[in-house]
Amino acid sequence: DYASEGNQHVKEQVDRAKLEKRLVPLGVVQYAFHLFKDERLSSDDLDIVFDGFPRSADQVDILFETFVGRSNKIIVVYLKCTDEICSRRILNSPRKDKNGVTRVDDTPAGVRKRLKEYRDLLPGIQDMVNRELRPWDEVHTIDGTDPPDKVYQIFADLIGLKSFQEAN
Repeated sequence: DYASEGNQHVKEQVDRAKLEKRLVPLGVVQYAFHLFKDERLSSDDLDIVFDGFPRSADQVDILFETFVGRSNKIIVVYLKCTDEICSRRILNSPRKDKNGVTRVDDTPAGVRKRLKEYRDLLPGIQDMVNRELRPWDEVHTIDGTDPPDKVYQIFADLIGLKSFQEAN
């Protein structure tokens, strides 16, 4: 969990941003990564998955500053998928937070808007990430139009997670 007992403020800020359909404020992201770096990255043996991150140029900087001087391999995975399939999967998924609340923008119009913003930002983010990667880091693209269990299995194989059957 991104917020331990002593980091309740970070959790509240992240939850508020999600509820208000906006990015988490940069200062909160920086603070969370600072806490993460100090509390969780004391060993180079940790495996960490950041889902949907980074989403801005500032977040690219924060991500790579966190790993400066570390030997952790960064594996970047892009899911390539059509807007039609993404929309269908988002709108048909039972996505709820731990309080049972579904995102208020999980509507056809809201999903179209989020996908457009994502498509507009992605090329610049990809360029920045690719410039920052080190020789031992990896970049992969997965065909997100495949069935979800196949996509998960390909992703799991890339980063060494359990198989889809083991996880469910």
